[in-house]
Amino acid sequence: MKVLWLCGVPQEVQTVALDGKNVGAYAAWSWVMGHLPPPEGVELHIACPAKNISAPLEVEYRGVTFHLFPYVRGAAYTFFQTWLPGFRRVYEKISPDWVQGWGTEAGFSSAALRLTPNRSIVEIQGILSDYYPHMQKSLMLWFSILNERITLRKAPRLLAESEYSAQETKKYTRGGVGVIPHPLRDDFLQIDAGQKKKPQIVFLGALTDRKGIKDAVRAFAGASSNDWNLICIGRGKIEYEQEVRDLIRELGVEARVKMCGTLNPVEIIKLFQESPVFLLPTYMDTGPTALKEALSMGLWPVCYNNSGPQELIGHYQYGSLAPTGDIPALTESLRNVLAGRPWDGPGRMKQCIGQVRHDLSRETVWAQLMACYTDKYWESAANATH
Repeated sequence: MKVLWLCGVPQEVQTVALDGKNVGAYAAWSWVMGHLPPPEGVELHIACPAKNISAPLEVEYRGVTFHLFPYVRGAAYTFFQTWLPGFRRVYEKISPDWVQGWGTEAGFSSAALRLTPNRSIVEIQGILSDYYPHMQKSLMLWFSILNERITLRKAPRLLAESEYSAQETKKYTRGGVGVIPHPLRDDFLQIDAGQKKKPQIVFLGALTDRKGIKDAVRAFAGASSNDWNLICIGRGKIEYEQEVRDLIRELGVEARVKMCGTLNPVEIIKLFQESPVFLLPTYMDTGPTALKEALSMGLWPVCYNNSGPQELIGHYQYGSLAPTGDIPALTESLRNVLAGRPWDGPGRMKQCIGQVRHDLSRETVWAQLMACYTDKYWESAANATH
């Protein structure tokens, strides 16, 4: 089977396969790498618009051919039609059996529909209308939302990474909606979870209001004793990062909060092996991948009770939830976790790690993907949706 995926350039491809050449890669696309290499019998091609190249470029990496073509600025104002020639060149060259567009917020899914309406799958990364209250407003955002609405209305086949995302998608489409999670990278699935001996809490995510970094700092300051530390992994805008640092100083916890910036997977895994608690009070997330990684390593998550965290913590029965935006409740929840040490329960951590690593393994997810590359799957999905 020959499959073409349309998406952005994953950070690992830029760093490793392209020897660090800046082609506009984003860490946000790193979850793509969890699918690689594809299973035997699947010839996978991935097409991506790339910055700072003047001609198409092909790269073989981890069992996949990445097809990069020159990025066109302002594509949102044309409903991403300016990207279509680059995608079409790849499509006509390889003649795939299926085309999967990853994300409705940009032109990947709409391009898949234009290339082959009858053999395309629209993958939902997150509905822009859900993220809208947490995003900076702009004309480009409005064009992107309109493009997303058109794509959702036209798409006959859609995949979501969670039940939460699927339910949100059904508000805007009459197509069949299936649910297949994103797999985690082998880095997090094949390594020892560690002893969790350090009194250390980890925050991993973009430093933004939506991810709740300031709420996390306030909860940590109010809930933890002087022997606990908070490790913050992630970057944000320079001005916002300074606001976070000012808040840390204002709360008098600068000696116990470490701002690490961006770390590589090896560095993150080491911190996960040492740390028993994961703090991510995000206000809205369809995943998030960082929470899945933390669960796969046995960290006890403390999150707000919404969207992806609500679904994951509820499903695995591992973690604590507080009402969204209620910092005193978040503080109390974290305080109870640090005092009660629920991750120490007999077999509780081991059971969670085993289940998460099975559910989010490449093998498990690809078995589901192979099923969705059939007409029978979508007949069942359409019946279930309606």
